Amino acid sequence: MVAVASGSTNSSQHQADTLVGYTCGTLTTADALTHESMSRHDPEGQTLCIHSVSVAAEHQRKGIARRMLKAYLQYVQQTSPQIQSVQLICKEVLIPLYVSAGFTLVEPSLVVHGQDQWFDMRVDIH
Repeated sequence: MVAVASGSTNSSQHQADTLVGYTCGTLTTADALTHESMSRHDPEGQTLCIHSVSVAAEHQRKGIARRMLKAYLQYVQQTSPQIQSVQLICKEVLIPLYVSAGFTLVEPSLVVHGQDQWFDMRVDIH
């Protein structure tokens, strides 16, 4: 899923659309996020692991990530009936963003990546 800022068009100049954000993930058959479950894509998976939600710095804090996530969840629900849940890990400061997009805080994550604590977030879609 991507977010794009439309380029302006006038009679003397045309600006191309600009990519301002994206989200990506993989499928897993695991019920919980682990390093292993997030390290490979399993096309038979029923859990979508979101790996990245990224918005360009100059476009942050404008609601783009929330709208992009909501659109992504709606797209997954409409096109991928095998997917039962969408899960991700995030740092504490981002919990409110993911809650606003429909996710629920599950628990502190067992995944260790750097020194900060990560948290498991989940939304059930089917």
